[in-house]
Amino acid sequence: MRVLWRLTPVLLFLSLVVSAMTVAWADDGKPCSCRAQARAKCASACRNPQKCCCKADARSEQQAGGGALLIGPEELKKLVAEKADRVRILDARPTNAYVRGHVPGAVPVDVAQWVSQARKPGGLEDKKAWAELVGELGINRDTIVVVYGTPLPYAARIWWLLKYVGVKDVRLLDGGIDAWRSAGLPLSEDIPDVPPADFEPQFCKAILATAREVLHAVRAKDAVILDVRSEGEYTGRIVRGKRGGHIPGAINLDWTNFVDDQGRIKPAEELRRLFHQAGVPLDKPIITYCQSGARASVGFIAAQRAGAKTVKNYFGSWAEWSAREELPVEK
Repeated sequence: MRVLWRLTPVLLFLSLVVSAMTVAWADDGKPCSCRAQARAKCASACRNPQKCCCKADARSEQQAGGGALLIGPEELKKLVAEKADRVRILDARPTNAYVRGHVPGAVPVDVAQWVSQARKPGGLEDKKAWAELVGELGINRDTIVVVYGTPLPYAARIWWLLKYVGVKDVRLLDGGIDAWRSAGLPLSEDIPDVPPADFEPQFCKAILATAREVLHAVRAKDAVILDVRSEGEYTGRIVRGKRGGHIPGAINLDWTNFVDDQGRIKPAEELRRLFHQAGVPLDKPIITYCQSGARASVGFIAAQRAGAKTVKNYFGSWAEWSAREELPVEK
């Protein structure tokens, strides 16, 4: 009994420590419960997964599918042969290119319709709309989705949106349809009849940055803001928004630097070297942006492939930032 009495203060202290470890902090600074049974909910609700005790869950959600961000032509051929009933290939090219020949089994995705939905006020939180857009392509959350298209940023944007709405395994066909042709693989003009699937969106907010979060990063300097537009857009010489210039403190690294001359994302080691030379630390949260979220999606993929711990896409990008007069701009 005497030993137990002496251990009581120690046990109490340990209990308090454990309790403290179950508290996470949301974007507004208020604590959110993050016990084991609520981790999945917390991962999507916390606006700052870096400070959340479910950050491991948020990171695994962000990098769902493991390191399979990309897939090569031969790998795709093998994947379809082994798991045809689970694979959906999306062609993000214009319709006239699709009908002239596509990867066998691929279905066209209406990029303009997806972008229009994403740009609507509240469009990235409309579960009903995304359930319809994704489900009509025969995709559920467990479908393995492979995306390709020209230009690359358009396909990358569809890739990112699928990640954001909760598809667990999404891959980009590295090198696109040109790589498929170069591998000597056949094209098809057949248009598959795809039955719709039940798709329930689960928005992965861990990979989306809002204007509010970007402004906080500008002031707190706790994240790298990566501008993947051209140098002319960055300096304000080329104006594509309401104002010219860039988000204060942003580092400019044109998205074309991430791609080789065959349209493939460069190897991880080469990307790490690029980021290092540009002054982008991969151990610090990274927020990518461009004009409207497409090129930023390529930057997102490149940063993840290079090994960045946390990456977010400011999907509203310069189109939104430049239009809001209260937000600061540098030239």
